[in-house]
Amino acid sequence: MHKISFYQTHLTEGQWSYINKVFFENDCRHRKYSLRSIFEAVLYLLVSGCQWRMLPHDLPKLQTVYWYFHKWRTDGCLSHCIEKLVIKIRRKRK
Repeated sequence: MHKISFYQTHLTEGQWSYINKVFFENDCRHRKYSLRSIFEAVLYLLVSGCQWRMLPHDLPKLQTVYWYFHKWRTDGCLSHCIEKLVIKIRRKRK
């Protein structure tokens, strides 16, 4: 059995609840990997700046993460998500 590591980019329940509600709530398809684990893997890549091939083995497969990253980047979901989260954080800090 693989031991799951926790990275700085792992989301809290509250963070994931917000992201899931705003962006993925209507997407109920069954997947091999959860959208949360895929989203966290994308965050890991963006924050760490690591090469795709250096994605840790306890995260979803490279090909899966890349497919979702490309899809979310192309359809604007990723930039929209980041923009909404930045606005939310800035409002909280006021």
